Amino acid sequence: MATKKSQTQAEDMFKSGIDSIAKNVDTFSSFAKDNLDAMMQSANIAAKGAEKITAEAVAASKQNMEQTIAAAKEFSNVRTIDQFVTIQTQLSKQAFEQCVEQATKLGDLFISVSKEASEPLDGRLNAFSEQFTKKAS
Repeated sequence: MATKKSQTQAEDMFKSGIDSIAKNVDTFSSFAKDNLDAMMQSANIAAKGAEKITAEAVAASKQNMEQTIAAAKEFSNVRTIDQFVTIQTQLSKQAFEQCVEQATKLGDLFISVSKEASEPLDGRLNAFSEQFTKKAS
């Protein structure tokens, strides 16, 4: 009789252990799937951001080329050294201002894309922290 009771208890403990393992495997699988989804979402956001950054860089290059052509035309009409210096000074100032503006714009775009792309991963990190805190309690 005691043997039968011990066997029943052992079977119950075994079943409970198997059920616990199955539940943990399901939880882990779900967590891993959510992590993969977050990584894919982050990669998509980063790719779209790279497209924006590239488009901005191409537009800046096109604008610089057009300004270079315009400057060459302007220099072709120079008749005196004073005219040359005046035009060169104006163009240098414009070029510097545009460079700073473009660098600021691209920097802001990089920061924005980085923040957006990290949001899905931050969410998964928070979920992991919550899961770990819950298990530790």
